[in-house]
Amino acid sequence: MANTGRDVTAVIHGADSWANPLASTRFPFPESVSSTSTTAEAKCQEVAQWAVSLPILLLFTIDRTIALALALHAITGGATISLCQGSLAGQARYAVSIYPDRTLELPSRPSHAQLFNFIVINLTVLLLPGHAIGIWMDTARHMHILDVVVCPTELNRAVELGSQFNQRSIFDLAAERELSISNLLKLAQLREVEISHV
Repeated sequence: MANTGRDVTAVIHGADSWANPLASTRFPFPESVSSTSTTAEAKCQEVAQWAVSLPILLLFTIDRTIALALALHAITGGATISLCQGSLAGQARYAVSIYPDRTLELPSRPSHAQLFNFIVINLTVLLLPGHAIGIWMDTARHMHILDVVVCPTELNRAVELGSQFNQRSIFDLAAERELSISNLLKLAQLREVEISHV
């Protein structure tokens, strides 16, 4: 997702020296979406038609985000990616799913078109500060999960949000591991008991 100022300027001014960023881009525009009548496909057509009106640089950013998400998901089994900052792996943040109504579960790896539609449908939320796409494999249920997540820097805030939205866990992006909310709450209670006996 690293765009240089020269790259952005070239796109804005249409410089011939800069390669067309859309040459390898695969957007599910209306002509590439089947015209069948299922509800899911009708929704895809609606999203694709709306997406045509998005600014070209935003479409390019979405496509780069999708490429990164698919690559990381294939390699590591998951990823947390901000449209503005790229991969958040290794950062001192915690990913928490607070929009359960926006979660999408898939029996197989998401396709480019599925990720594109997910991002476009959730675009207004994904562009908010501290928000990102969470993509991961629920190995217990054999499901691939797409989430809109918030990524606070404070563990206490992440646990508070996770508890508020009935999440079982949060993801520590720096340590790249899942943390059980119930275990974190028990640990916090033990520490309070220890402090009160001093």
